[in-house]
Amino acid sequence: MSAPVSDPCGDLDLPHSDAWAAHAAVEQWLRDAIERDTVDDTRLKRVAMLLERIENEGPFAPDELALLSDLCRDQLAQSTAPTRDHSALRSVVEAADEQYDNCKT
Repeated sequence: MSAPVSDPCGDLDLPHSDAWAAHAAVEQWLRDAIERDTVDDTRLKRVAMLLERIENEGPFAPDELALLSDLCRDQLAQSTAPTRDHSALRSVVEAADEQYDNCKT
């Protein structure tokens, strides 16, 4: 069961392929973070909660939308990101940024 969102902003309602790419990007960050000593616990918990929100298709808080967008952008910037995921990751960034802007206005 996911934790309640303190400042719900809304759902992203991502198509399956986009949700899968977002999940993979966040999960990859978590796997990489395990091997680094420099990742603080707060960031680790935020990213883990983000993964839970994606899995449960729950509402996102504005800071979670910004974090999702950042993680997907980072995944796109890495040369190891599978080409097949590029358009889905770009779609997630666009959807998260748009929802974030809608929350702020």
